Amino acid sequence: QLTKQLTAEILQAIPYEKLFNQPVQVMLRNYETVITEKIIPFTVERLLDFVAKHSSEMVERLNLANLVETQIATFSLPEIEKLVIEISGRELKMITYLGGVLGGFIGIVQGILAIWI
Repeated sequence: QLTKQLTAEILQAIPYEKLFNQPVQVMLRNYETVITEKIIPFTVERLLDFVAKHSSEMVERLNLANLVETQIATFSLPEIEKLVIEISGRELKMITYLGGVLGGFIGIVQGILAIWI
């Protein structure tokens, strides 16, 4: 009986239809500066502190090395070959580009030195 009476009094006192029939953005408009200047930075800082303190524990619980090993063990030999060739191809391509840039730079420097000497 008390719960019903209390519920009825609360519903009568609070304009819940007006409150819940508007977008959250409108409801929080008055608190925008407090949220952006205090709440969000505080939350991000606490979250980063938590991650910094517990990251090793999280990685340990995930047991990534065992997970990767298990996943690779399920690959067939052709899939592994394709993966290795794809990764090494990308890396070798970048090494080739770097070699070309360095070779061109060294060639220009040698050319300039040959003109002066």
